[in-house]
Amino acid sequence: MKLALLVVVFGSLLQAQYGMPVTVPFVGCETAGPSGFAPAPGGTTMDVAINPGLADQLAFYQAEEGQGVLAPRGWQCVAIYDSGTSLLVVMPHIDRERAAAGKLQITGPAVVIESAEGVSAGPGKIVVAQLSARLFPVRQDWAKNTLQNAGLPVP
Repeated sequence: MKLALLVVVFGSLLQAQYGMPVTVPFVGCETAGPSGFAPAPGGTTMDVAINPGLADQLAFYQAEEGQGVLAPRGWQCVAIYDSGTSLLVVMPHIDRERAAAGKLQITGPAVVIESAEGVSAGPGKIVVAQLSARLFPVRQDWAKNTLQNAGLPVP
């Protein structure tokens, strides 16, 4: 809920600065994980609030689930997931075999967004606890208990 509110507020600020949203191409990204590849979602365009002068240089990249990002047009993308965490990687060239094996290397320019689910006892919960300990004072007790129970230091 808080993330959705942040997106709405940020989007409103961008719209106030740049005016009406502009249309950029939508690029669906395959998802690679322990069970193989899932197909990229369909789509053709996305309306975004950016400087209109950049619209012809950017595209919106997104996998079937998770967040999307703006990145240079013509790049490739893949979403990589594993027990509670996922990465969306956009770069000039993606090595599908390395991505499927969980060994994708980023050696040049890239746009990467990571997300984690803090519901289960997996690695995603640890990432959420580490971030919560730093950023959300109201969740300090939960974060401290979660990290201590996992035998990890509290930041």
